[in-house]
Amino acid sequence: MPVTSNNGNGLPVAPERNHFFYGKLMDVDQFQKDQCYFNEQRRLLNRLSLGSGVLCGLDVVADADGKVRIQPGVAIDNSGREIVLPEPGITVNPRQLTDDQGNPTGTPIDDGDVNVCLGYAETLTDPVPVLVADCDTHGNCAPGTVREGFRILVRRAEEEPAEPAACNFGEFPLPASATLQKLLSQRISQPFPVSPGDPCVPLARVAVSPGTEGINSITNRKLVIANPLLYELVLCLAERIQGLAQGQFLRYVSGDGQTGEPDILLTEPLVVQLVDGEGTAISDRIVQFKVADGGEITPESTKTNEQGHASVKWRLGTSGEQKVTASAVGTAFTVTFRATAVAP
Repeated sequence: MPVTSNNGNGLPVAPERNHFFYGKLMDVDQFQKDQCYFNEQRRLLNRLSLGSGVLCGLDVVADADGKVRIQPGVAIDNSGREIVLPEPGITVNPRQLTDDQGNPTGTPIDDGDVNVCLGYAETLTDPVPVLVADCDTHGNCAPGTVREGFRILVRRAEEEPAEPAACNFGEFPLPASATLQKLLSQRISQPFPVSPGDPCVPLARVAVSPGTEGINSITNRKLVIANPLLYELVLCLAERIQGLAQGQFLRYVSGDGQTGEPDILLTEPLVVQLVDGEGTAISDRIVQFKVADGGEITPESTKTNEQGHASVKWRLGTSGEQKVTASAVGTAFTVTFRATAVAP
């Protein structure tokens, strides 16, 4: 008996499982109900918690005679089903298009781009004797095992590669907890996601044009970020934030956008300030000024005062827009000044 995690219109259905009691008659339908319950609940959690895409492996690399090889790995399709491609992987001819079942269709192509996808498939295997035959089991044997496998689909790439995922919560830093809770609540309260009609997992986009060899297994490849990788990303983000909080910042104070005559000192000095992550001024640190497009700085380096300020004079070079960049040891931030030299 079929059991699904949604009824086709985006609404979930209540799961059903066996209620066991002494003397209950267990037939094929009852055992299938148990299997369907556990499979569908696991796949529902896969869809809503993990998402769909490549979980590990499944890299697409060039092989001999213009073919490509899909390395072993694991994926989760849009229906939450796990797809395992075992060792030693599989070789695919990207010029041979397939139908939705992975069977070759038409003559091989010699131009354009194709998408190589991985789909879920089941096969019946391990024949066993049938003790009581019925309309579903003809003959003396019937398959006793359902093997969960895969099929490879090769399709023409008519559409442009999809844009990668991005942050849609606004500019950093994120809002205060109450506002962030509202944003998350609105996102989670969206309608129950319906399984797309095509559950195939895209692995790579392959160019098959004459004289062109290219395998793009990055742009259109959907990824499932497992917990170990997610934890590593969180640690990296924490290190960056800690570095910013404890680091030094060089920021602009005054002197930008002036206009003056060539070979004449500008009226206003170029001033920057060096502060820590809490905005406290840092004194007695060397700030360097480098001319990018002409002129002369006096002096080229100077130490910050008690207010964290460092200032220099700028003598412009020939006519036109010119630039000076200020930098300091211990910070990745720089300040760029611009000025325009005009004839008297």
